[in-house]
Amino acid sequence: MPYRRIRKYTTKEKLKRSLSVESSIVSVKKNKFQTLKSGFLELSRLIEQNEKNLFIVLFSIILVLRVNCIFYTPINSDEPQHLHVIWSWTQGLVQYRDVFDNHAPLFHLLMTPIMAFFGPRPDIIIVMRFVLLLIFLATLLVIYLLSKSVFGHRAALWTTLCSSTTLCLGLPTYFLRKTIEFRPANLWILLWLLILLSLVNSKFDFRSGIITGALAGAALCVSLKTIIMLSSLIGAVILMQLVYPKGEIICKKPFYWTGGLMMGISIIPFIVVALFFMLEALPQLFYCTVKHNIMIGMIKHRLRFNLLFSFSALLILTWSIRKLISNPYVKITDKKVIFMILVGGVYGSLLKLYPVVEKETEISLFPLLIILVVGISFKIVDNCKCKVKKITLNTFTLRRANNPLPLLMIPLILLPMFRTASELEKWSKSAYMSSEKNKKELITPRTYKYLLEDIFKITTSSDYVMDLKGQSIYRQRPFYYALELFTKKRLRLGLIEDSIIEKCLDTKTKVVVLSRYYPARDYEFFQQQYVEIDQRVPSLRVVGHFIGCRNPTRTQTFPINVVIPARYAIVAEKGKVTGLLDGKPYNGPRFLAAGHHLFKARGGQGWLVLVWARALERGFKPIVRTGVCNV
Repeated sequence: MPYRRIRKYTTKEKLKRSLSVESSIVSVKKNKFQTLKSGFLELSRLIEQNEKNLFIVLFSIILVLRVNCIFYTPINSDEPQHLHVIWSWTQGLVQYRDVFDNHAPLFHLLMTPIMAFFGPRPDIIIVMRFVLLLIFLATLLVIYLLSKSVFGHRAALWTTLCSSTTLCLGLPTYFLRKTIEFRPANLWILLWLLILLSLVNSKFDFRSGIITGALAGAALCVSLKTIIMLSSLIGAVILMQLVYPKGEIICKKPFYWTGGLMMGISIIPFIVVALFFMLEALPQLFYCTVKHNIMIGMIKHRLRFNLLFSFSALLILTWSIRKLISNPYVKITDKKVIFMILVGGVYGSLLKLYPVVEKETEISLFPLLIILVVGISFKIVDNCKCKVKKITLNTFTLRRANNPLPLLMIPLILLPMFRTASELEKWSKSAYMSSEKNKKELITPRTYKYLLEDIFKITTSSDYVMDLKGQSIYRQRPFYYALELFTKKRLRLGLIEDSIIEKCLDTKTKVVVLSRYYPARDYEFFQQQYVEIDQRVPSLRVVGHFIGCRNPTRTQTFPINVVIPARYAIVAEKGKVTGLLDGKPYNGPRFLAAGHHLFKARGGQGWLVLVWARALERGFKPIVRTGVCNV
């Protein structure tokens, strides 16, 4: 084998060779980067050219998903409570005086003509959810107008899309359910955004003060938590003086505007107070909306820590805004933007101090956050046109015509849509769901429709139905208080007398919607004295109880304890029941007075059940879940 001489490179040659290899690698990477960059910018340009069509397609998909959610989203117990209060107005009853409710009255008064128009129907929750869909669309319109007035048309379009998918903190289904449920919070958020819109575009004269005040007064009559919103507006005005220490005059005639504002705020609350004064329900209005909802120490609340945290957060926010104004890369000096940032910061801090913050209250903060995050992002990217050139990537420039933000936001908009679709599939497969993790009972609209259909069949308008908050909607409740959060706490503390059983006996309540959220004493009574009659709706019970297990080989005597006088029938699992009831032959349904009775059974086999006769006559049959009869 011939000897092959290996060439030895000098140090200079090795360095030159390595540099050539590195330069070739860099050129390949540069070509790849150029290809990716050109494709990215081309796609951004195509999106911008077809932005309106893309908005229509995405919004149509979102609207279809939300309509489907109306039919399948599980029902919250607050929804029937609001509908029950609205129904009471249609029957001539007075809210707070005749029917308990711990919410402000304006939402129920506005919805009363709509519910009266549709009349009693088992799918009323679906119908009223569609009414709230119109409020949701109006809310999106206000979000668009508010964002457009501050950040421009293009930012407003994408802000509206993000708001419609409820893209907040990565929890779309959490906010989706709360915006679909029939509750006053939807109208409250709309009024809150209208207040911001009127302030942002205000001329700060007497007329604009009246308009803003009227909106604030309406929001106050929808929810008393509007006080937090108004406090956040006042706090934002005060912090504006710290952000702009020189203090440019925004309102040339502050006394005129303030006078109009105070006059506007008092209009609707004065009308509401006068209405309940004429109906002789003003003391009940004050108790239900204010006194009942105030319970010191109800929830463990770290007031000192939250106060320190909120104060520190506001100081940091004010300092950051001053730095933001002087930053040449951002150039956000618009006072509208600064005011909205301060309003969001103060409002979030006040919510941190509030002892009982419900989920629907938190939702009111997120439309404002979405407007600010999307709008400021568009402003920053647009202002970076000349600044990015100073960085090492000389080939990459962000142009106003090729803003890449819409391309980056599309996946963030599609992700909640896919998650919502998966939740819809889960909800559509189950009629009744129970979550052990959250210990909550979730009932879909389909099951709730069965519940109302059964109640319509076995009761009349004069019958009473016992439920937690008004699940029967179209029937009166024997117990005045709705068993919500504050009522249950007052019952445990003895501030409200637990007279549920006594009220059911006094009103001869023959139908109960059972729930494990009843007090233990009442839950045990309903379990013993009411029986299940429909497998589709396990919570629906009618008066009656299990007598005993019948042995077909011999005659047996069973004691019967009747607590509510009514017409009763005795049925068995198998065969026809015969025998002597109080010494008289039993041939069918019979009226039984309250007290003890004796039944000497001769016919029938298995479990014997005493049940309200009207339920049997309307096609229902008691459901036996106590086990096999082995006598």
